[in-house]
Amino acid sequence: MKPLYFVLIPLLLAGCAVVNEAPGTPSPTQAQQSAIIQQRNRELMVYVQQINNIVAHSVRVIRVAQEQQAMKKAGHPVPLDTGWCSAVVAINADGTLKQTNISGCASDNLEKVELEAIKRAAPFPPMGGPFNVVVHTWAPVATPGVNGN
Repeated sequence: MKPLYFVLIPLLLAGCAVVNEAPGTPSPTQAQQSAIIQQRNRELMVYVQQINNIVAHSVRVIRVAQEQQAMKKAGHPVPLDTGWCSAVVAINADGTLKQTNISGCASDNLEKVELEAIKRAAPFPPMGGPFNVVVHTWAPVATPGVNGN
């Protein structure tokens, strides 16, 4: 059996906090802390939307190229796979891509496009620290031949 003081020390230390403030500096009120948290949440939401937009544009570029290539090969418009695709993207502090995990795609072809789009879109704007972003893209029903020759 462990002596009691080995069990209590971690419990006592868990509640300790060190604050490095200059003497006489007023601590932020709860309203100020709430405003800071809300502002940070807004910044994070904007960043996630920005990453989603970057990846969505990259998916579109890849799919337009696929559509044009398929039409040249077949000699007529060819529909591409459609549906949702989601991925969790781990981004390093400097914006470089750390890791990508597909969390669900409507087809294997869309999964390949999503992975390729994320790789092509990197590096992303730096966030100042490592960050995980959930990316959702929608590949709509293509209209082959309408916009791409």
